[in-house]
Amino acid sequence: MYQKAFLFNGIGSEPERLLSKMTKDMVEKFKQYQFEAFSLVNLNTDIEKNYPEDKLIAKWITSSVCDKVVFEKFIERGIFPDIGAGYSSGIVSICAAFSVFTYEFAYKIIMSNKLTMNALKANNKNLDMGVIIGLDVNFVRELISKFHLENKVFIGSINSKVYTLITGEADSVELLLNAASDEGAMKSIKMNVGISYHCPLIAPYCLEYNSFCATGKYNDPDYPIISVYDRRIMTSADDLRQENCINVPSPLRWDLTLCRLEELGVTEFFDMSADCTIKRFSRCECKSTKIFAHTDI
Repeated sequence: MYQKAFLFNGIGSEPERLLSKMTKDMVEKFKQYQFEAFSLVNLNTDIEKNYPEDKLIAKWITSSVCDKVVFEKFIERGIFPDIGAGYSSGIVSICAAFSVFTYEFAYKIIMSNKLTMNALKANNKNLDMGVIIGLDVNFVRELISKFHLENKVFIGSINSKVYTLITGEADSVELLLNAASDEGAMKSIKMNVGISYHCPLIAPYCLEYNSFCATGKYNDPDYPIISVYDRRIMTSADDLRQENCINVPSPLRWDLTLCRLEELGVTEFFDMSADCTIKRFSRCECKSTKIFAHTDI
């Protein structure tokens, strides 16, 4: 039924890393799009010149702008999706790329994460996220139980058998990351974002963000989008409005999403991230299935 799937990454990489793999013409296009996006939300394109609380948002919008450039490169090369998926805040980027809403609204959604940050700050909540690479997710669960962190640290996403996103209270996230390193994890990375996406702890503090997401004008997508939460195929504006509104506090299953896409016939995945992040942390069940980054074309 489907053959090609476009995959959109969430937040994470530094702007320098994102731009390092782009061709000269892609960088020029990025500069134009970044200027337009930053002007819209009153940010300085020199990220370090923004107010401290805006620097993180500026990096996230930069990442979304890069997604747009990469998406357009694939389209220009005659590669079109049959279906797509958005990892975490990648749902915002894929909605813009698939014409669910405008890029202008997408950047305003990303900017509205500041509402959640302000709510956390006002309530003295210190949250964070981290990545554990090289340990089985069941072992990660055992570590959470061993240190009695069940109400403090949650698994935000299982990306593959050995790649787990954890999220929750900052001190507890750090404790678990250190424990994972001691147990032989290849990498234990603290994200230092001051926020815990895909975690029930954040639910009371993202209500304004959710309300803002709901206010926008949504259209039916140009191509179907699979939910990373329940694997339903979304083809309507209402589907995508709901997906954006549950995105922040809800744990996702990236591994099961890719498996479901393979079951639906996908044999070619295309990574929309500028630094090829999705290709690195995603795994396919079928050996004949391939994941392509923009550097491959």
